[in-house]
Amino acid sequence: MSSCPIRVFDWAWQRRLPLAFAMAGGYASDIAETVQVQVGTFKVALEYWRRWQNAAR
Repeated sequence: MSSCPIRVFDWAWQRRLPLAFAMAGGYASDIAETVQVQVGTFKVALEYWRRWQNAAR
């Protein structure tokens, strides 16, 4: 997976900025690769969402 989603989420986290994202498609000619990229992005998003939840406590 590309480090781009991590860099984007980390940039927003360091500045305590909320972040929204939308998934598109067409990243690869093989749909399985596209799904893998999108699942990876959602995993990163979940990790940072959990950070937000813990920071609010």
